[in-house]
Amino acid sequence: MNLSIARPLTLAVAGLLVSLPLHAQVPSATEMNAQLARLGGSMQAAAEACGGYSGEALAEHKQQQKDHLAQAGMDSVSFEKQFIAGAHELSTRFRSMPDAERQASCEEFRQHLSAMR
Repeated sequence: MNLSIARPLTLAVAGLLVSLPLHAQVPSATEMNAQLARLGGSMQAAAEACGGYSGEALAEHKQQQKDHLAQAGMDSVSFEKQFIAGAHELSTRFRSMPDAERQASCEEFRQHLSAMR
């Protein structure tokens, strides 16, 4: 199963933006870009851990996200730093999970991606 994560990631980001509480302070563009890059890294780590995606598809999506955030003013070094941080955070969490919990998390991840298509 080789699913594209570009659209689901876009929808996940949209959901993140919509779910911000109305009374919360809106993050700056720099903070938002960092959050989006970190989310992208987390999504890629989940996709790698759960399988079903080619390395080529993941690399292409990462480049698309990097290009999009560059247009929004994020430099390449900051993108890589945040992307790697998000990927590392989720990978560490996945490694510490018991197998059954990791499998359940992967199934939930796949269901969310399928629902967003």
